[in-house]
Amino acid sequence: GAAWPASEAAADPGAAIDAEHAELLPHLDHLRQLAARVDEIDEPTLRSALDEILGFLREGILPHAAAEEQALYPEVDSLLRAAGGATATMSMDHQEIGRLVAELAAAQARAGGVDREGARRLLYSLEAILRLHFSKETEVYLPLLQRLSGREAAALLEALGAVPGGHHH
Repeated sequence: GAAWPASEAAADPGAAIDAEHAELLPHLDHLRQLAARVDEIDEPTLRSALDEILGFLREGILPHAAAEEQALYPEVDSLLRAAGGATATMSMDHQEIGRLVAELAAAQARAGGVDREGARRLLYSLEAILRLHFSKETEVYLPLLQRLSGREAAALLEALGAVPGGHHH
C-alpha cells in the first residue's frame, strides 16, 4: 500500500501515520536480528543483508522522516503555537537517524570487509532510536491532530503524500 493514503474516506492523518508506523515497525526487528548475528554470518551474506536493510532505511525511513519534516511537524508546531520549539527535538532525531544510516553504509562498504562491531552497534542504535521516535509521535503528536478541521486534516494528508518519497511502497 502507498504511504499516507490521502484517498481515505474520512481524512484522518493520525490514522494514516499510525498505519505507516505499523508498516515500518516489523522491519525494526530485522535490524536487531541482524545485529545479533553479525559475527556468525559470512562476508557476502552480511554485505547482502546490510544492503537490504540500507535499502529499507533509505527508501522507507528517510523519506518518512522527510515527509514529516515538511508536512507534519509544521502543523504540530502551529497547533502548539510554539514555532520551532515543539518539534525541534524530533527533527534532531531525524538528523541522527540520517547520520547513523550513512555510518551503517560506510561500515558495510569498508574496503577490508564489513566493520562487524560497527554494524552491530549501528543496527541496535537505529532500532532503539526508531522505536522511541515512533512512540513519541504516536503518544504526543497524533492526539494533537484531532484538533485539525476536516479541511486541515485533508490538506495535511495531501502534503504528506506530495513530498518526494511520501508514497514509497
